[in-house]
Amino acid sequence: MRHLKIVDLRINNIKRIEAAIVRPDPAQPLVVVSGKNGAGKSSLLDAITIALAGARNRDPKVLREGAANGSIELDLGELRVRYTTRRSATAGRGDNERLEVYAADGVKLASPQAVLDKLYSGFTFDPLAFTRLQPLQQREMLIDLLGLRQIMTELTNQREVFVRNRTAAREQAAALRRERDALPATSGARERRSADEILQQLAADNQRRADNAAKWAEVEQQQRAVTESEARVASADARITTMEAELEQLRCARNEAAAVLANMRRLTNLARSIADQLVDPPPPAAYQAQLADIERHNAAVAVTERREALEQQIIEADRVAANHQSAVETVDQTIRTQLANAKWPIPGMSFDAETGHIACGGIPFQQLSSAERIRISTAVGMGVNTELRIMRISDGSLLDADSMRAIEEMALDKDYQLWVERIEGGEYAGVYIEDGMVLRSKANNA
Repeated sequence: MRHLKIVDLRINNIKRIEAAIVRPDPAQPLVVVSGKNGAGKSSLLDAITIALAGARNRDPKVLREGAANGSIELDLGELRVRYTTRRSATAGRGDNERLEVYAADGVKLASPQAVLDKLYSGFTFDPLAFTRLQPLQQREMLIDLLGLRQIMTELTNQREVFVRNRTAAREQAAALRRERDALPATSGARERRSADEILQQLAADNQRRADNAAKWAEVEQQQRAVTESEARVASADARITTMEAELEQLRCARNEAAAVLANMRRLTNLARSIADQLVDPPPPAAYQAQLADIERHNAAVAVTERREALEQQIIEADRVAANHQSAVETVDQTIRTQLANAKWPIPGMSFDAETGHIACGGIPFQQLSSAERIRISTAVGMGVNTELRIMRISDGSLLDADSMRAIEEMALDKDYQLWVERIEGGEYAGVYIEDGMVLRSKANNA
């Protein structure tokens, strides 16, 4: 497998760099770019990123201020990358860019962007910056570097759906239990009773009561007629004693009235004997008590039926929650399997089962020493791309002498070329930049 390193780097009018030529010493694994703040150190390393990114470059300002055009030539030994750009009065960045990639024999490759896409991520990984990320940010970056983004996203989305469904089912079961427990205590009766027979009997009794009242009304009417006849008889008797002349007429009238009276008395006595035999039905209050008892019974049955229905719904909700929990556990196991089968950059590296943070040998990454974190982060970067053997370290001034020696030893062991940005180069002084120009370079073979 080929190992691509930077053999020659030429930059013209890119960002803060006016002109730069760097030829790293192949015997030295570290290329230290030093200079004061604002001198152009980051611009030199950014130029490497721009050349490797090609169309993926998202830097909105590539050309040096005031320059009409700029270029980056990057010789990787077996590949040579040439990036050019020029300023346009009307077009924005990207409308006047050109990217060319050549093989070692000088043949121009037909798909330069596809070639660069395979190399780009290796150089953009900064191990020192990685150590300063939050644990979850480190996890997300490592997932991308391991090539697990798509499957982890799919599994995480599935898990979120299952968790939401499980939560909804559990909440439904809890609500059903609260409703069941709030129901009043009952005898457990399950069969409803009908009030139709009592209601029919009550209607019949009401009708009979109305018929009896009508009969008594007839008796009373006849009694009034008797009273009136008695008054007429009495009036006739009084007139007999005072009006002899009308005696015969009055006697006839009396006889007639007496006959009528006798008949009425007979009828009245008959009606009274019939009325005496009438029996009133029980009062309505007796039926109301029975109806109230039926209503209470049926209400208790309804409670029992609702409780049984709730029990079934609770069983179903618990079943659904259990199914979703099983699905969550299946997804979790799939995630663990994917992570276990991933090609981790160093042995013993994994994600903590509880926090999801990076762990090495079971120890959380954040609890490791600073030197150990830098060593592991550098190993992660070196494991990203086995073909492109260059890596960028910004803020290299934060690395002490022991850390610098540690990454130098790793670079030698893994055949890597590390480009380190520092304010002062010290014993590693290589490329020194001032005002966008390379003033001296121990990295150059010249």
